[in-house]
Amino acid sequence: MMRFAIGMVVELKSGGPRMTIARYDDAQGVFHCNWFQNSQLEHATFPPEALKPTVFAEESAMEVAI
Repeated sequence: MMRFAIGMVVELKSGGPRMTIARYDDAQGVFHCNWFQNSQLEHATFPPEALKPTVFAEESAMEVAI
């Protein structure tokens, strides 16, 4: 079971920029992630199966078990 936390730095398993988990949508089962692209704040939602923690991931008290 993979554990993610609000504020954790993640990336897509397929690659891409490092993103920060902003919140979890329990109804849809997806994480809302934020990242910067050319100084522009971007955001999108991803299912937990598409994400992996990065070496920058840190522990948080707000863990969500998936």
